[in-house]
Amino acid sequence: SARPASPPGLSMHGQSLVTRRLMQVAVELEEAMEHERRQVAMQMQELSQRVSQLEIERMQSQLQCLRLEEQLNDAHIACVQSERALAYAEASTQRQERDL
Repeated sequence: SARPASPPGLSMHGQSLVTRRLMQVAVELEEAMEHERRQVAMQMQELSQRVSQLEIERMQSQLQCLRLEEQLNDAHIACVQSERALAYAEASTQRQERDL
């Protein structure tokens, strides 16, 4: 049997209004989805920039730590050299006192 062209109770004009409204809703949904996509893309870009900034800060902190370690090593070397010089001076003084 042939199917009816329109559901019972809905005129051709009614079908046309429903079809137009459905198309309007579809367009609105597509626009909303596109807006969301743009928002997500912007947020991803901001996050990417923030991650890059944090990476730069981490590398700067590591560099600062290395500089501080280098200064600490230099200070340790200077301290050891001073201790050796002091020990040499003390030994020298003791020899001189013995020779007197």
